[in-house]
Amino acid sequence: MIQNNVDIASVQEPYTSHNNVAGFPKEFTIYAHGVGRKRAAIVINNKGTDIITIAQRSNEDAILTEIRYKGLRLYGASLYLPIDIDIAGDIYIQ
Repeated sequence: MIQNNVDIASVQEPYTSHNNVAGFPKEFTIYAHGVGRKRAAIVINNKGTDIITIAQRSNEDAILTEIRYKGLRLYGASLYLPIDIDIAGDIYIQ
């Protein structure tokens, strides 16, 4: 992320230690949710980005965030979808 000047990364199956995402520099901000082993995360390398987690739609396998940057507002998600489970059970579209 540093070498390629990446501000936001969606990460699946990150390295964890004691059920927390680990292995990133301390100046990065990591968004993950839940109490068990995190399998999805959003990693931020830009302190000028305002982000909040939408907890009602997040868990260990999915993180949903609202991102605000320079007047823009968008949503970012990182999802872990196991290959051995039907994707229709994990995705809900209204």
